[in-house]
Amino acid sequence: MFKRLAFCIVFFLVQSCVSLPPIQNTTNLSNVDFSEVQRFKRGESCTTFFLGIIPFGSTRITGAVRDGRIKSLKIVEYENRNYLIITQSCLIAYGV
Repeated sequence: MFKRLAFCIVFFLVQSCVSLPPIQNTTNLSNVDFSEVQRFKRGESCTTFFLGIIPFGSTRITGAVRDGRIKSLKIVEYENRNYLIITQSCLIAYGV
């Protein structure tokens, strides 16, 4: 019983150390007209992990484009949000 309890405590404490690797793609942004950045729409698609192992949702570019009602995709960002026992990995799309 003690071993199981110790394992659960260590497992819970280690979960805050879990991180996802960043996306390694690069994009040429020289063709993006940033003078119209105020017109850009924003869409987001997130996956939420409970205790670092149980996923909810999906991180898809199509979901982010649909969420923002974007017709022409310009920029894609990737963001991680870490809370006590919950981690969110989000893909954020910008376009017009």
